[in-house]
Amino acid sequence: MTPIFRIPFKHGRHSHSERVWRGVMLHWPGGSNSALKTAEYTDREGSGGWYHYVVDEVGTYECCDPLYYRGAHAGSPWNDHYIGVCIASPILVGPTADQRIRDRRLEVVKKTYNDQTVYSLDAVIAAATMALVSSLCDRFGIPFEFHESLTADIDSPDYRGILCHHHVNPRKWDCIPWMPELLAAFDVESAFRLHC
Repeated sequence: MTPIFRIPFKHGRHSHSERVWRGVMLHWPGGSNSALKTAEYTDREGSGGWYHYVVDEVGTYECCDPLYYRGAHAGSPWNDHYIGVCIASPILVGPTADQRIRDRRLEVVKKTYNDQTVYSLDAVIAAATMALVSSLCDRFGIPFEFHESLTADIDSPDYRGILCHHHVNPRKWDCIPWMPELLAAFDVESAFRLHC
């Protein structure tokens, strides 16, 4: 697994007892910034902590430990039941994304989603995301099962497993273009878990 950097932000909603999680929700931050820049932005906003973790090709940044902290990544009631993991990788084509791809040597290709050109998800970032999710599933007793749908088809926070923001909100297209890379990384991580 890539390194985990614990950043000393004290945002998030602290609870006095250990939280009980039903799943992990994956997000895209809506820009082309690195994980650290994304984490710093959410802290600067004073939002109460958007995500528990932000992942990029450098490593994983823990913004607030899910043991005692609720995030603010998907609205109620989802924040109460799902650990928020943000995937900080460029998706929209543009000068900022192009520069980061060159600087960090990201392995991405252009593809079409919803009549626009977007970038695929770098395999290193996809693998790091699934390694983190696997460890969170083990730590909190969450089934390592990935909801594969491309539509918003979960209307209750009873689902247990791994899902994306678009599964609970039809306005969010978080991760839909990245589903092939996420599922490939999920399959690799599943095989690894079987042999451990």
